[in-house]
Amino acid sequence: TFPVAIRDPRSPTALALQVQLRDEALATSGSYFSRKQIDAREVSALLNGRTGEPMLAAASASVRAPGCMLADALTKVVLASGDAAHPALARFSATAFIL
Repeated sequence: TFPVAIRDPRSPTALALQVQLRDEALATSGSYFSRKQIDAREVSALLNGRTGEPMLAAASASVRAPGCMLADALTKVVLASGDAAHPALARFSATAFIL
């Protein structure tokens, strides 16, 4: 196993928690580095697929899964739903953390 640190989305230079990985991947998504002001509107690179609106919550989602591409895709599902126990996680043998 090896330790992987997850940064705090409210203070991206600080660490929020550490997880141990063994033959699995961890991906994290959050809008804290991609937020911008455009025409007095705050936007981010992460969009809610149902609404088309930017995901601006001061949160991040980290997903532990069997593979990195799967973990990365599931971070968006967790962020959009706000559900760290979303049914898609169990389907793909994954777990999530929302910070």
